[in-house]
Amino acid sequence: MSDCKIIERFVASVRRRVNRHQLWTTSIESLVVGSAAWIVVGLCYVARGYALPAVWSASILLATVLLAAAVWTVRRMNVERTARFADHFFQLQDAVSSFLHFSSQNHRDGFYALQAAQTADRVAGLDSAAVRYRPPKRRLCLAVGLLAVAVPLSVWPPSDAVLRRMAEQRQIATQTAQLNADLRKEADQLIEETRDPDEQKLIEPDKLREWVERLKTTQDRAEALRQYARLERKVDGLRQSVQRKRDEQLLDRAASELAKDPRTKSMAETLSHKDYRRAADKLKRLKPDPSKSPDQRRRDLAQLKTIAQRMAAARSSAKTSNGETGNESDGALADQIAELAEAMEKLDRLEERQGKLCQCESLCCEKTDKLADTLKKLSICRQLDGRLCKLCRCCSQCQGRMCCNSPNAGGHKAGWGTNQARRDQRDALIDNGQTTQLTGQKSAGPSSTTVEAADSGDGVATRRVTARARAFQHQFESFVQREDVPEAVREGVKQYFQIIHESDNEPSLKKESAP
Repeated sequence: MSDCKIIERFVASVRRRVNRHQLWTTSIESLVVGSAAWIVVGLCYVARGYALPAVWSASILLATVLLAAAVWTVRRMNVERTARFADHFFQLQDAVSSFLHFSSQNHRDGFYALQAAQTADRVAGLDSAAVRYRPPKRRLCLAVGLLAVAVPLSVWPPSDAVLRRMAEQRQIATQTAQLNADLRKEADQLIEETRDPDEQKLIEPDKLREWVERLKTTQDRAEALRQYARLERKVDGLRQSVQRKRDEQLLDRAASELAKDPRTKSMAETLSHKDYRRAADKLKRLKPDPSKSPDQRRRDLAQLKTIAQRMAAARSSAKTSNGETGNESDGALADQIAELAEAMEKLDRLEERQGKLCQCESLCCEKTDKLADTLKKLSICRQLDGRLCKLCRCCSQCQGRMCCNSPNAGGHKAGWGTNQARRDQRDALIDNGQTTQLTGQKSAGPSSTTVEAADSGDGVATRRVTARARAFQHQFESFVQREDVPEAVREGVKQYFQIIHESDNEPSLKKESAP
């Protein structure tokens, strides 16, 4: 083997050993940094009662390995640094460094060959195993200590409060998923029932479906309540845009007016029951039709005229009660009622004059159709209002179910209530010295209660109840004759009550003697 090969082999062996030592040192230092970061992240979770997620532990370990690899790549020794290290460690007086320098300049003959031969002879008997590894003890102990703290933190279980909170969050997530499915089902049913193009123009099913699809499955109870409340507000706003409260109030007044006339009582009942579609059909049947007989046309026109007049009277009374002037318009329905009443009056005048009836009848038909269409639209609005109200109630029920299932609601179930304000001891009874002693034989005196038997059959009681003054004289005498009253006291008390009775009788005597 040539001298150059011997020297290069020796340098490569030393380089591998030194780089291996450098790798161990770098790994220990990276482990210190990684363990410290592991502890910091673990404390952030454990201090709040949570367990450290496994993804954090895996990420920190991977980052530690990558850091060690990057630092070792920067720190590892090349051939020149290895030659200087070998010259210093084996005391070769820069022989290996000089050989590498001469070789890089292609100086291999004469003196350079002699120098290479001498260097090869000196390194031939050397072993790279003489370069022993000296680990950094302080950093190694620090790494072991930090690792001993970081590993228990990574497997530290969550607290009971966090476990309850996590269980509650899972329950809320499951519950919101179920509630969202129920709301979507309710909205789909509403949209399926709304097939009429006129109804679809009022509620815009695509927008309603989009509102419901925005509901998310969440673990936060407050967020779930907020999203259900937002949906309820939107649906309620859509419901208010569909409602026609003013027209319904006007028709209620019209029903009251129509009920006063027997000929229009059927229409009044229909309007009072808010069956506006049926009322529209009735109006259309009453409009002038050339195919009807003259008598039937006359009866229908008379009834239609009465209905128009009564409804116009209800409109006027409604304006008066609301404080509005007669020229102000309060809605399409009120205007159509007024127009129909005017057309019927005009038709009545033309009938008296035997004038242009066809043109006026067509006008009455047009006004009647408009009013009937408005009533049908109002019926559609009422149906949509009922469906949207059902969806609003569903949103409210979702909020109620979210609130009722709260574990912090407090209280106990039925039969498990407790009262901590009870006293186990009782106060001793204190004798005040006021005692009353009863003497005599038991059941020897008269009874204070009586039982009367009535004859069987129907009868009338002839006993009359009269008010009379009670006499306490004999009662008092029986009291003073008791053995526990002293003899001296008896006579004095008796005289006292006798004086009272005499004073009570004197005013009555004076009244009798008065003229």
